[in-house]
Amino acid sequence: MEVFGIEKPGDITETCYFEPPEEGFEYGLGCTNIIFLPGVGFTTNATEADSSLTPEEQEAFDAIVQYCDCFNAYEQGCAAAIPHGPPSSTVDFGMGEVGVNSYSEFIPFSSPAARAEYCIFAGIWNGDIDTDILPELDPTVQTCGCHWIGQARQMVGTCPGIELGAFFEPPLPPMTPTFSPVPTPSPPPEDVVLYSQDFDEPVDGVFPDNYNISDGETIGWMTGGGLAPPVPLPGAQVDRRGLRRMLEKGGIRRLQEDTDFNWMISKDEADSEPNSISPPNLMNSTINVNMTRAVSFAIFVTGEDWGQGELTFDFMTDIELPYHEIDIFITDDPEGELVFVEELLDTEGEWDDSAVFVPEGRHYIFISYVFNPEQEADLPDIVDGYEGNLYIDNVEFTQFGTQVPTLSPTMTRMPTDIPTYTPTDGPTSAPTSAPTASPTAQPVK
Repeated sequence: MEVFGIEKPGDITETCYFEPPEEGFEYGLGCTNIIFLPGVGFTTNATEADSSLTPEEQEAFDAIVQYCDCFNAYEQGCAAAIPHGPPSSTVDFGMGEVGVNSYSEFIPFSSPAARAEYCIFAGIWNGDIDTDILPELDPTVQTCGCHWIGQARQMVGTCPGIELGAFFEPPLPPMTPTFSPVPTPSPPPEDVVLYSQDFDEPVDGVFPDNYNISDGETIGWMTGGGLAPPVPLPGAQVDRRGLRRMLEKGGIRRLQEDTDFNWMISKDEADSEPNSISPPNLMNSTINVNMTRAVSFAIFVTGEDWGQGELTFDFMTDIELPYHEIDIFITDDPEGELVFVEELLDTEGEWDDSAVFVPEGRHYIFISYVFNPEQEADLPDIVDGYEGNLYIDNVEFTQFGTQVPTLSPTMTRMPTDIPTYTPTDGPTSAPTSAPTASPTAQPVK
């Protein structure tokens, strides 16, 4: 009985009283003893109103209807109180007049005048009349209106202004919670390592990788260098032309016997054993008799289809001015400006790391290692133990998953320390053509 709100026997009586309708789906349902549904008519079958009721619940409802019929008829006195037909009449059978009960005396048949207030009650029950009128009706009508509707149902539709079921609105189906799918944000694209090299395989490998400028697809390293002229370069124009010639020749030649100004594999120091890469000793009197300014550089070339990313590497150096200077540059146009990125300083015997932001597309990252950068005619005596070494290891290019807003790079320094590849006068000179290296390709790890 819980489905009808009945938890104890006393609750049943409470269901027998009229419940004025407040919502459209309550019209015609305010009396427990009788319901009216459009398309069905008068009924006491609860499943007509709620098909979800089980047979047991319908049986319980039938018991409530029967109880309320008895309660209203006898406990409330409604059986006698509601209007009926004419009183009994008399008939003469030859033995005098005899009283005969009228059939309508025992059914709630009545004249319109007699049932007028009950019709108003029915209008409230059906939704034709506002519920505010209910308190103005005769108390007996308020008490017995439901019993009258149940007993005189054939008359309810004849009441003025009553249109059975006209205002009934079926209840909305139970609200099934609907959850608009909350869009799951796509995880940001992950960073991707496109190049990784520790120079350890093969152990006796050569540097640099096999970069071929002519196909426009390969990536990797180039190396070269030379003796700088004795005067500052005018806007580095000569250097850029030399660089362009070098690139057009398909990279710098493979490292063989003539190491001169090329970087090479080194086993002297390594962050990841056994190898790193290192520039040559530019203080070597064999290639630099006059101890004039000399440069050796390594260039890392990114892929044409690479996105924004970062070139990172570990390094260790003991360089000091005025003997050596190490600078990082970047460009996307060998005939354009080289943009200064940073200067590498003495790491005091420890390994440090560096990172260069690289925009998308083909770019050239220069690591420029310069001896006598200020072109001093008389360098101070080199301190015993000073070697001016530079070692680089664990190079990676990581393409960013999430793009970083960038500003146009600003030229912060003109690279006057890039070689001209033009022989100088005197006993010591740079190679007649830019040194080239077509090194064995190093695997991506």
